[in-house]
Amino acid sequence: MADDTQAIQDAIDDAYPNSFMVYLPADKTFLVSKQLKLLAPLETRRYGHQLIGSAEGKKPVIRLKDGSEIEDNILVWFFYTGEKSNKDACHYGATFRNIHIDMGTNPAVSALSMSGAQHCVIEDVKIYGQSFRSGIKNLPGSGGGSVNVHVVGGDIGIHQERHRPNPTIHGLVLEGQREYGIKLDDTRGPLVVAGFRITGPQDPSPEYRAITLNNTDAQTPSSGEVANHSH
Repeated sequence: MADDTQAIQDAIDDAYPNSFMVYLPADKTFLVSKQLKLLAPLETRRYGHQLIGSAEGKKPVIRLKDGSEIEDNILVWFFYTGEKSNKDACHYGATFRNIHIDMGTNPAVSALSMSGAQHCVIEDVKIYGQSFRSGIKNLPGSGGGSVNVHVVGGDIGIHQERHRPNPTIHGLVLEGQREYGIKLDDTRGPLVVAGFRITGPQDPSPEYRAITLNNTDAQTPSSGEVANHSH
């Protein structure tokens, strides 16, 4: 199977300055072996990186080659790289939609990161693999959001460690994570999860937690109410 990393990255790099989207057709699997960088150098609400799969047929799959060395240990990385010091709050308009990610055997690597603000969206995504670190490491907040996210396996389903206002997920399914379903280390305001199911591993260790709240922000207490989850 041919390595598609450079072809996808070239499409990403060409699409952004032309306000285009990168479209992945249905029923296709794309093998990658390096980080896909969706880096936004401009603070603008007019457009952002768009990586979108077909809504017809089987969703396209980005498959990470086993044993890959991935920069930052993040496979698909959306990030603002401009001059403003508050980088996450200046990141607008990014979209990752209708794409599955097969992480294979890459135990240190997280699948997706999009720590952005207004109009940053993660939607209709399934992440799975034999061994990987986390499904999503850092969600969009402050006007962004995530919808219909399904993570199977890995050490952590959702890992939030960047200081974003009120990251929100509607429709979350987490299955079989080894350490945590949701691990919250830092956020500004609550992490909001509406409509979710968390199923732990078949033989969980005593250290396993479906949800752990360890917020390092002194203004946001590490407490909350959890209902309707299973593990």
